[in-house]
Amino acid sequence: MKEQTYNFDEIIDRSDTHCVKHDLWKAALGWSDAEAANRPSHSFWHQAPPPRPYEDADTHVIPMWVADMDFRTPPCVLDAIERRAKHPVMGYAFPPQPYWRQVVWWMQRRYHIDPWQNELHFIPGIVAGIAYAMQALLKPTDGVMVFTPVYPPFLSLTSGRHHCVPLIESDGRFTIDFDTMERLAPQCRMLLLSNPHNPGGRAWSPDELRHIADICHRHHIVVVSDEIHADLMLPGSSHTPYATVSPEAQRHSITFLAPSKTFNMAGLSSSIAYCHQSSPLQAPFMNYLEHWHVANPTVMAVDATIAAFSPEGEQWLNQLTRYLQGNIDLMKQHLAAHPVDATFYYPDASFLVWMQCHHVSHSEARQRLLYDARLAFNDGNEFYDTADVDSHPARFRINIGCPRQVLQEALDRLSKFLG
Repeated sequence: MKEQTYNFDEIIDRSDTHCVKHDLWKAALGWSDAEAANRPSHSFWHQAPPPRPYEDADTHVIPMWVADMDFRTPPCVLDAIERRAKHPVMGYAFPPQPYWRQVVWWMQRRYHIDPWQNELHFIPGIVAGIAYAMQALLKPTDGVMVFTPVYPPFLSLTSGRHHCVPLIESDGRFTIDFDTMERLAPQCRMLLLSNPHNPGGRAWSPDELRHIADICHRHHIVVVSDEIHADLMLPGSSHTPYATVSPEAQRHSITFLAPSKTFNMAGLSSSIAYCHQSSPLQAPFMNYLEHWHVANPTVMAVDATIAAFSPEGEQWLNQLTRYLQGNIDLMKQHLAAHPVDATFYYPDASFLVWMQCHHVSHSEARQRLLYDARLAFNDGNEFYDTADVDSHPARFRINIGCPRQVLQEALDRLSKFLG
């Protein structure tokens, strides 16, 4: 197959497309127009820079929060959708054999897992899949373990019964507190694992995953491994699927994967559950999905997934990860030359950078970033089980899945207002 070059520098106007990232940031991040109007003026904004295509025409905010990228979805995926859209009927769809062949091919090639089709099941999304797993396998009073900080739905889905294991934060890298995990394990019947980790970007090592598997095996804990970022490994890093680290891990786990983050097609709602046939979890979980009719994808999701999990999709992905690494390199170089009073957690995988501020309260940092710098980051407090915004250092998740021109502008603002 001839190599095609993809343009990740392209600026795409996503406004007014029912886009969460660009059209809902004010509501999601708690922006107050009245509060913004009362903020003191700064020379940087007094100059009133002209609107750019990627900025809101009124507020000039750069959305860098929700975890989708501002890159064009791969041409092979768009072509597949266009071909299907030419058919005049949009009826019920099902995952046909070509769909499962591509899923199996992708898992063999990327994860070194050779699944049987009966070990796989379509699900409309990974958050929904986690909810189904909890309903199928747990009693209402069973405890659920999570590592914090973590993707916020892990906390909302388990509200009232989660047991948090705070990750150890050191020199811009998260590690697992196995002593706390061991102490909390008797109270839990499920672990929600983010692998690679969101928001920290850690690709958990085989030894770390084996340690998790040992604790969970001894305490009869089901592991639900969210591996949605697994295909976005950056150069020099590698992904270890949880189910592959030991026979015990294979038997007590369910793995979720999806093309959504990888190929920037989250709006198509296409995900896959994998549970090995030797696992006692397979029958109750798969039967639950069948009982509640969780089987049919949208008509576009089928063709889009087949196209994404293909050699052409992989070619696009390889160029994407190199571009993302270039963005991280730019960020490191810029912040070395223009320091910010914060620690940055650079990822092994994906396009999310975790920032922990120093010597500034959460509320002050949020004001500076959102109202002064006009940068819309995810509020880090949402990734913890706490409502006290000033009891911890100010923390934010930054989405750098954007054209380099946009990132450079954001870094200039970040240095100016948080330096």
